Amino acid sequence: MVLKEQYINIPIKSDEVTTLVLVKDFQGNVVRYFDICLPTNEDNYTCIIPYDMRDLMGQELTFEPGINFITSSTPLDTSGLYMELNRSQFHFSSRWGWLNDPNGLFFYKGIYHLFYQHNPVGIGWGNMHWGHATSSDLIHWKEDSDILFPDDTGTMYSGSAVVDFNNDSGLQSGEDPAILLFYTAEGPKCVHEPKPTTQCLAYSTDGGNTFEKYDKNPILPFVGGGNRDPKVIWNDKIKQWIMPLYVEQPSDKFILLKSSNLLDWEVFQDDIIIENGRECPDMFPLNIEGEDCEKWILIEANGKYLIGDFIDGIFLAETETLTAFCAGSNHEYCYAGQTWSNMPNNRRVFIAWQRGDCDEFRFSQTMTIPLEFKLKRDSKNELYLSALPIEELKQLRDKSFKFLVNDNESRIDDEIAKVLVGDSCWDVEMKLSGKSSGYAVLGGEKFFIDIKNDKITFGDVSISLYRSKKVRVIIDRASLEIFVGDGRSWSAKRRVNSKEENRIKFETPEIISHISMYSLNSIWNILEG
Repeated sequence: MVLKEQYINIPIKSDEVTTLVLVKDFQGNVVRYFDICLPTNEDNYTCIIPYDMRDLMGQELTFEPGINFITSSTPLDTSGLYMELNRSQFHFSSRWGWLNDPNGLFFYKGIYHLFYQHNPVGIGWGNMHWGHATSSDLIHWKEDSDILFPDDTGTMYSGSAVVDFNNDSGLQSGEDPAILLFYTAEGPKCVHEPKPTTQCLAYSTDGGNTFEKYDKNPILPFVGGGNRDPKVIWNDKIKQWIMPLYVEQPSDKFILLKSSNLLDWEVFQDDIIIENGRECPDMFPLNIEGEDCEKWILIEANGKYLIGDFIDGIFLAETETLTAFCAGSNHEYCYAGQTWSNMPNNRRVFIAWQRGDCDEFRFSQTMTIPLEFKLKRDSKNELYLSALPIEELKQLRDKSFKFLVNDNESRIDDEIAKVLVGDSCWDVEMKLSGKSSGYAVLGGEKFFIDIKNDKITFGDVSISLYRSKKVRVIIDRASLEIFVGDGRSWSAKRRVNSKEENRIKFETPEIISHISMYSLNSIWNILEG
């Protein structure tokens, strides 16, 4: 067939055995490949997923094996899109398919770019593409077409992005600086024949609208088992671009590479260990709040991190392994976060994959809300990484309610119940009384606030209060995030939504002195269809 429209709309069945589909051009070259769950008959499908093939329009294509689909200029079956029961209303999720690690985050000309690991033809992990979404405020997102597709180097694993303002790479060809995406090509999953895992490059010369893969890929050959997830950033202390890279075998470690042109890389440090750390490194500098002193942070997928500095050209950790967030052990918490490059005012904003059960038929998984990192000192003069929701989130606040609680009042639940509507989303700020321990149900999740032991426990997670009395809980339809004090303790969890589970109830009212609640509007109301 000659593809005349942008989308092929494919019926899928989520519980069927997968079929490998090859899309070939008229010369017989494989231009797309993916595993997909096809229905056993025309009427036995779960949903219709649109697969975007805009860059192949006008070409003569062959599908092997032949599959049933309908071509269209816009996606079919968009009824109820973004309004699904378990669609978080202010956390980013993809319209269709599976989502995991955030990738290639950068800011340019007033637009924030978010890429992510994406399976566009199924609601389970696999077929790793790079999805793409953009925003002018880090809150309202517009999803665009996938930008990186599996090829003869493998599937597209995680990576990062930089804006090459000085044209160090020599790839700029117009007024806009080249924007470079660094990614792992997972060669063992290549459809043609298994290959080593390598690090590759794609770049844009039009401000991030379109990307092409570098014709001399890979830029970094195989350096060790499970080598993946390149994070690239300029290091002004050593006047080089640096790349922390995870190497899984023979032991979990991180190596550092350097380059002057973003194309040729050499290892200069190969022995960095983060206790219980693995994959998806991010590395960045931050000034200590209130001081004219910069430190470097190296953080991994589970939120374990080191604080240190570059001395005589190498990174030296000044702390033991610290914990930025509580990841839990049952895969319902955040993972594999990354920060944006080229942020205005030297802000360091972080977003992570919020993983867990989704129970929907056409999409799965979400991101956390964006958080702002700051480097602070505690009362013991020890450094720590603070994370709090970005100020931009407050623009979603609508109605507000404030409640005072004292030792003689037990009607707080009745008062709160009067303002809860359906499956509304909430931003809840509490001040603990510090007088007793007890239970609170927030967004259907049961929390034990343990004043004696200075911690809050929910699910399989316990986070320290650090003697703080401030607790903030962000409640979405299908996710929940909690922040203690100034953000030294935080965690994020996906949950299955129901109206019953959106209740807010204090079984021990005396644990709080007052509470402020703000209903939050949906970010999807501007994205009809």
